[in-house]
Amino acid sequence: MPLTSTLEQRDQVSTREDFVAAPRVQYLFGDDWSVGNLEAEYLALWNKYVRIKPQLIEKLFDDVCVNGSPVDIVISPANLGFFHLNLRHETSFFIQKYDLGGQFNAHKRRNSCEEDGWVKLPKNVRGSKTGTNAFMRFLELKALLGIHRDRFIAGSELGAYVWSKAGGRLDPKHPQFGFGVEKASIVSRARIEAVRGLLADNDYQTAYNHASYLNDDDNWALADMGNVTVSVDISDFEGGSSIRTEFVSQLERGAMRPDSILAEIANVREIIKSCKRTGRALTLPKFAMAGTEIPLHIDWFDDTQMERISKFGGGFKFFEFSKEPKRRQSFARRVKALVL
Repeated sequence: MPLTSTLEQRDQVSTREDFVAAPRVQYLFGDDWSVGNLEAEYLALWNKYVRIKPQLIEKLFDDVCVNGSPVDIVISPANLGFFHLNLRHETSFFIQKYDLGGQFNAHKRRNSCEEDGWVKLPKNVRGSKTGTNAFMRFLELKALLGIHRDRFIAGSELGAYVWSKAGGRLDPKHPQFGFGVEKASIVSRARIEAVRGLLADNDYQTAYNHASYLNDDDNWALADMGNVTVSVDISDFEGGSSIRTEFVSQLERGAMRPDSILAEIANVREIIKSCKRTGRALTLPKFAMAGTEIPLHIDWFDDTQMERISKFGGGFKFFEFSKEPKRRQSFARRVKALVL
């Protein structure tokens, strides 16, 4: 099921007129994003490292909306070859950092890798298609920019759960992998063990095994158990309840400090509160993974991962899966043909 580009034009030189024609793409430098003040050196940076018409970027993100209106795309060069991309809408914003230039100067484009990019989704638009659409468009933009592998720490509230559910794999080459995965595993397993009595034996064992994070797919497999729910209340993590007692006991076995244990109890309580506020059922993977931090990577050369991500995000916009088996070729070859 080959994934191929539907784009006809790439690597075009952009002019001031192109930015005038794409008013939602704001190319920032200093404190002034006015198109009339675009200087030649900034256009040169754009054409050297970005090499995508702003109209194409505007079209790519036109389905990322808040309350029905599209977001603005703000791009600023931090220094030579480095760019920040922000999606903004009134008081809501998303941020994705792109390292476009350094690797391009040192390596062939197909080896480019983004280190520690991040996305922040405001609470008032969570649970909508906004975050999912932004996630998918960021991935497509990365491919067009020549970034084929994304390495990052998934955390901050629901990050570990959502990015794993989307298809992110554990990244054993990340410098924080050892400590990060060990701590996340201790916390997730402690939560699962604490509610063991509320789970079917098979669900408990499957989740507990995946929470070991021994295989690079374990996080995805755990996040994919969304059909299993956990019936717990905030009171189950108060006082001397049996669930709280078991949770604390498991964390102590993991050599967690008392202050960290109190923080983890507060995290679990917040997860339960959040589900009650939204009226959504608390799934086992969300219960086990929310609030933890794990190093993940997304690799455009990984067919299985791309198929999972496409399913999670409702499909790509400028890429499509062909049903013609005779034209099948490796995903890596297809991506190279697109950007080289």
